[in-house]
Amino acid sequence: PLEAFYWAVQLIGRLVGLVLLVATLLAVFNFSFGIRRLYIRILLHLFEQAVEKRRPPSRKESSDNLSRDNRLIQRHAKLTTEGIELLHADCASSDDPSKASTSSQKRPFHLSDLCVFVQSGIESIIEDEVTKRFAAEDLASWNLLTRTNKYQFISSRLTCYWVLGCILRYCILFPFRMLLALTAVLYLVIGSLIIALLPWPGLRRYLNSILTPTAFRLFARAFSAVLRFHDVENMPRNNGICVANHTSPIDVVVLGCRQVFSIVGQSHGGFTGFMQKTLHRTSPHIWFERSESSDASVVKRKLEEHVSTPGLPPVLIFPEGTCINNTSVMMFRKGGFEAGGVVYPVAIKYDPRFADCFWNSSACGMVTYLFMMMTSWAIVADVWYLPPQIQQEGESSVAFANR
Repeated sequence: PLEAFYWAVQLIGRLVGLVLLVATLLAVFNFSFGIRRLYIRILLHLFEQAVEKRRPPSRKESSDNLSRDNRLIQRHAKLTTEGIELLHADCASSDDPSKASTSSQKRPFHLSDLCVFVQSGIESIIEDEVTKRFAAEDLASWNLLTRTNKYQFISSRLTCYWVLGCILRYCILFPFRMLLALTAVLYLVIGSLIIALLPWPGLRRYLNSILTPTAFRLFARAFSAVLRFHDVENMPRNNGICVANHTSPIDVVVLGCRQVFSIVGQSHGGFTGFMQKTLHRTSPHIWFERSESSDASVVKRKLEEHVSTPGLPPVLIFPEGTCINNTSVMMFRKGGFEAGGVVYPVAIKYDPRFADCFWNSSACGMVTYLFMMMTSWAIVADVWYLPPQIQQEGESSVAFANR
């Protein structure tokens, strides 16, 4: 038995090593067999079978059958004029069933009716347009994950799907994704150390143009990422400034799969800080302390030097200054629009059916967030490279950022 166990462990180890080697080679040559896209199609078919789309229930249907799927996943509608009339009609029918079919019959106003209006008013104040951008995105239907919608018993079929999904995500996909992510980290760390020792700047830039995108493609495969790039003819060029909306730290991985960037961002500690130092060995990134007011002028000066130095990779900036929940874009700050040069806007949109990619840094750390992503179904994102923009004559940096 011990020999059989030892042989089985050796066999599994060799298979895992072979798979990691193949995945690394595929990332180097940017090639895919289409397995992830097939996996996404299977998930879409599963979601259609597991969570049927039905029309929103009426108020009476919801009260009659609280266990319906759509009752558990639908949000309450805002109180409108039609809703008020429906409320009065429902109240009239509950007081006198014989009046249920007569729409003109309405019961007198009761003081308890104020509760509905107070609830609606408080919800409107709390859930304003800005505040909702810093909370997890609401889904039209449950995607069998537990981050946006906590698990509740809806039906035996959905429970079976959920249990099988947990086994797949936590016991099969997560260990392999973790090994792939560790391989990407080791590949990036060792490669950056070797490149940093080379005395030839031109050779360092060339090798880094291979190393960094390959490492990011490995990271993307660790999330089972399916990325679709549109209008690639508008991709950022050297010495340009790339501005993008910001949902997650994975934004850097998504954009870095195709080219090398010099990233402008806040310096961090822990694992994020370690990765920042690793990236800084091979490319001139700009890290700053948000609490230091003097860093703003330093960043501006470094941006101007970077844009005016030939041959340097484009700068990547997230002008919103924080992560937004994949539903909106906040106003851009002017810092990235003061350095001059060509600005390349990029729009990133994640498909929330497969993972909630929004990172709420005040609620969880980087390691916890990465664990959530690696135990989700997949990362599916669309990237649009928009036409490059140049600051117009007489246009201020604030107006340029707003435009």
